Amino acid sequence: MEYIYTDYVQINKDSAMELFHVADRFAIDRLKTLCERVMLSAINTDTAAEILLHADYYNAMVSAIMLHWCTASNGGVVNNRIFVNVVWIIY
Repeated sequence: MEYIYTDYVQINKDSAMELFHVADRFAIDRLKTLCERVMLSAINTDTAAEILLHADYYNAMVSAIMLHWCTASNGGVVNNRIFVNVVWIIY
């Protein structure tokens, strides 16, 4: 609600995905973009599969960037069993 009234919100890595879901539901595109930026800054081998799954589900712009990052990560993500399962589900 804070964002709607002030056009400002503090987004941390832990709440970015949940806030993205809310922004998507209410079609608040600028807020979705802000959340995507935070999610992109949180990419690592532990978070990549989950971020990719949610990004793909919500047709987020970050999903293409995520897929590229994952395949360019020198095998760290691609060899991760969870990542392989997520890609199997999505594609």
